[in-house]
Amino acid sequence: MFKSFTSIADIARMFFAGNPTYLVFYVTATCNSRCKTCFNWEYNNPLHRSGDELTLDEIGKIAAKAGRLAYVTLGGGEPFLRSDIADICKLFYDLTSARIFAIPTNCLTPHVIAERTKTILEQCPEAVVRVSLSIDGIGQDHDFIRGVPGNFEKVTSTYELLDKLRKQHARLEILANTTFCKYNQDKIRDIHSYVTEHFCLDMYSITLIRGTTETADVGKVDLEKYAAAVKLFEESYFLNRVKSRHPLQRLLSILPVFTRREVLNTARSARRTYTCHAIRKQIVVDSFGGVFACEMLPEELGNLRNNNYDMSEVLRTSEVREMIASIDRRECNCTWECAIQHSVVHNIKKWPSLFYEAFFKP
Repeated sequence: MFKSFTSIADIARMFFAGNPTYLVFYVTATCNSRCKTCFNWEYNNPLHRSGDELTLDEIGKIAAKAGRLAYVTLGGGEPFLRSDIADICKLFYDLTSARIFAIPTNCLTPHVIAERTKTILEQCPEAVVRVSLSIDGIGQDHDFIRGVPGNFEKVTSTYELLDKLRKQHARLEILANTTFCKYNQDKIRDIHSYVTEHFCLDMYSITLIRGTTETADVGKVDLEKYAAAVKLFEESYFLNRVKSRHPLQRLLSILPVFTRREVLNTARSARRTYTCHAIRKQIVVDSFGGVFACEMLPEELGNLRNNNYDMSEVLRTSEVREMIASIDRRECNCTWECAIQHSVVHNIKKWPSLFYEAFFKP
């Protein structure tokens, strides 16, 4: 198991690779939720886009030229609405040696999610598959924020089906995430209590609402209340650490603890407090082939369909060099957890405390 991570040389090559090793790939713009917290609502709106999404054949061409990847997040839209999601994972598994796949879901199609997760696990026999359930409230509070009546009941159904699957596959992790926003900031302790009591999760995280939402006031949060939430989640993590079921789990589960600390620091600062590795080490691709530095930077760097499906061709342009220089000058400032978490991984100074808190802290 995890042959791609057994060699120190393999890990070193991944860390010092000249190409991005973390891919966030929006596999579809189609979404069956109407979340008030969504920063990506325009992308998900059929009225605001044109053209066909990448075919499986096209995705195969992208994967064949992507180089070696360590971690692939499949987003959207609702990623499980893509019927060939397991085949997409298989392409990246075979052609890029990706061994960790993360897939967030709104849980609206429980049986589809469970069946397609099972297929991913079977087709990618050495991969860790992390399915993250979105939980923004309890009962009708969740349904209100997510914009779909009955959604919360389907969260429970999705969890129960995945829990049965997890008993057969140690490589399946069930995660949950709560987006901290104006509508739930006074109920976080209650949400946390319910989730930790009713679901046995491999990881439960909280993310700070970001970007421009269709519902204008949902992002007006009290940062001190967010700080209290960060403290709650951190204390809960160390009190209730789950026993590792695979070699990477302790490291994967400690990263959000460090990430939330940095999110809070950045949210309180007028200038970004961390070194961002966007473009160099992580990249975003949408379902139409557009390449982006970050979820929060709207400028398209190029389109893979116009560049022989080769990421390296897009990344060689002068526009990309200018974007990297702008990022290095910290002219952008965001609290995107994926970018911050990746910065933690690539910050050697944080490694001693990272390993201590993952394996030795009481």
